[in-house]
Amino acid sequence: MDIPTINLGHTNIKITRIGLGSMPLSIYGRPTREDAINVIHRTLDLGITLIDTADAYCLDENDKNYSERLIYQALQTYQGSADIHNIIIATKGGLIRPGGAWETDLNPSRIRQAIEKSYESLGGQKPIPLWQIHNSPQDNKYSLKEIFQPICEAVELKLIQYVGVSNFTVEQIKEVQTYIEIQSVQNVFNLFKRQSEIDGVLKYCEDNNLTFLAYSPMGGRRNGRREKEKH
Repeated sequence: MDIPTINLGHTNIKITRIGLGSMPLSIYGRPTREDAINVIHRTLDLGITLIDTADAYCLDENDKNYSERLIYQALQTYQGSADIHNIIIATKGGLIRPGGAWETDLNPSRIRQAIEKSYESLGGQKPIPLWQIHNSPQDNKYSLKEIFQPICEAVELKLIQYVGVSNFTVEQIKEVQTYIEIQSVQNVFNLFKRQSEIDGVLKYCEDNNLTFLAYSPMGGRRNGRREKEKH
């Protein structure tokens, strides 16, 4: 299967235009580990080179980093024709899962710990290809400069190769770029949710050579059901 590729941001790294989102393989209602690994193996067979994940793709805090460990295991057990060295894993940090809930926690010390744990969960042998902050600040407890300090340090320590953001506005993206070079922006975008088009994020990414990674591109099961009910 010949899937078109693009460069990741300003880098020379090639990624397929279609990636695998690992959230359904890792949260409530997830398949067995064996079935999930088979899905990842099939993805590799089809030529997809981008796999998106997060430390919070799990059941709760006791299950943290489940998705990252799953992907690492899948890569280590893969016996197909794809070159696993060309696989770009894009993970995220900045959310916690107390009791299975989803909460933003951008405490710089927790960010530092999250990066280290993700690095270990993905094998601990090479920098994380793309690490993204999972959510923008929901309050004024920590400034973006404070939040990105441990991320800058992680790049210097070679725990992270490239950096991206998720759920950020144009103004927030611009501020982050004064602290660190970023390569990607991951926001929700589909037929039903087009805020990134309306608020200028898509245009900003296009004008500044940032890769826009759309999550929930098909609208998700909930949106699909709602649209079906309308008709």
